[in-house]
Amino acid sequence: MGRDINLNILGIPPILLIFSIIAYFIYGNDLSAALAVLLLGILWSIALISALIPFGGVAIYWFIADYIRSWVFSISSLTSTWLTDLLWWLYVILALIITAFSTYFVLFRLPSRRCRVIDGVKICDYK
Repeated sequence: MGRDINLNILGIPPILLIFSIIAYFIYGNDLSAALAVLLLGILWSIALISALIPFGGVAIYWFIADYIRSWVFSISSLTSTWLTDLLWWLYVILALIITAFSTYFVLFRLPSRRCRVIDGVKICDYK
């Protein structure tokens, strides 16, 4: 059989490593910028947990991620470029997809009940 290739390095997704390497060159061979983009991506990944909230998870994620972005920009030499904006929108789209799935699960996949009244007694069936 074939060997499985694991691209995660220390649990960091490969896309974040690629964005960090690109940030190193965009911000003028600055290692602190690459580390700041890596920190930004890791914190946004952790904040994706809030996208699991049905209906409004993406809005909550938006505010949390915006706070994280302003905090990382204030402690580092980063400014908003096409790279950080692209990373921002990728995470927002991912949060939107996660919220859509959790909303679908709540609306259509959670156990539902069907109630009827027989001889004055309410009987409920759970699916």
